[in-house]
Amino acid sequence: MTTSGNFKNVVFVGPSLDGRGGMEQLARLYKTHFNVLYLPTNSQYGTFVGFFILVFTCVRLPFYRFNHKILHIHVASGKSFFRKAFIVLCGRCLGYKIILHSHAGDLPQFVEKVGKPVAKSVFSMANLIIALSPYWKNYFENTLNCRNVVVVPNFSDAIHVDKKEKRDDKIHFLYLGVLTKEKGVDLLLKAYKDVSGRFPGKTRLVITGCGKLYRNLKEYAENEIKHGEVVFTGWVERERRDMLLNKADVVVLPSKYECQPMALIEAMAAGCGIVASRVGGIPDMIEDEVSGFLVDYGDIKNLSEAMVKYIESPDLISRHAASSRTRSNSYTSNEAATILKELYAEL
Repeated sequence: MTTSGNFKNVVFVGPSLDGRGGMEQLARLYKTHFNVLYLPTNSQYGTFVGFFILVFTCVRLPFYRFNHKILHIHVASGKSFFRKAFIVLCGRCLGYKIILHSHAGDLPQFVEKVGKPVAKSVFSMANLIIALSPYWKNYFENTLNCRNVVVVPNFSDAIHVDKKEKRDDKIHFLYLGVLTKEKGVDLLLKAYKDVSGRFPGKTRLVITGCGKLYRNLKEYAENEIKHGEVVFTGWVERERRDMLLNKADVVVLPSKYECQPMALIEAMAAGCGIVASRVGGIPDMIEDEVSGFLVDYGDIKNLSEAMVKYIESPDLISRHAASSRTRSNSYTSNEAATILKELYAEL
């Protein structure tokens, strides 16, 4: 489905559309919903191939300048930051209006690592900076002294589902995302070991995604968790994801860093209870004890206790789901399109 909007004079630049992270997922949604001209700057096949893709994108920019005015660049931290810095320089030389759309959940740590002057020098070249939530807008304004910052939330294609009648008396927990240290999946398994031990046979945990920790996490679950069912699905496409969300009671996201996670937008739309770390833009999305439970990253006891609350009081799931579903109306493609059309018109 394509959202109506005048994006014909905009060139979108971002990660490979074949990637499996949240930023790549959002890029595909922009391409699908807005039918934009999209240029990638990296490759899932490694740095060598990615270099040639970056160069090819830069070579094409002068030709697109005849019919396009705005360069809308999606940027994260690490290598993404430096690739996009090069694109910004090219765009400025060619006379594009520059939008930098930040998706870096670890931006404060990255800025500390590379130095505030380096980060400010890149972001200051943009005509406009897009932050995903008020938390990140405040960071850009108060830490990097940027004044041209607006909030445009992420959006998802997850469907609003009516939960089917439960087939069993278990509480079904779900993790959606990549399997990396920063996502805290190892902490989730340790917390779930405690939870399942306290409520043997009453819980189930489904972990989606792939990543370098997949084998270690699966071995831990097989060897250490005796009283609760743990299922690893690997990467799931949209249809399977929606099916898992429909079956899930609670989505858990115990991350160390987050900008505005797609997994929580999907959980809100699907009417799930939520347990998530109190980091980045998450508190702007989830109101603690109203639309979910917020926990301190790394506090396994805090994490397990939040999960236990849903087990001991299942009615909290529907109450929190009702609140988060209402809040999910702010995270739609139509909402993003409305804001972007106004921003593009002003540039």
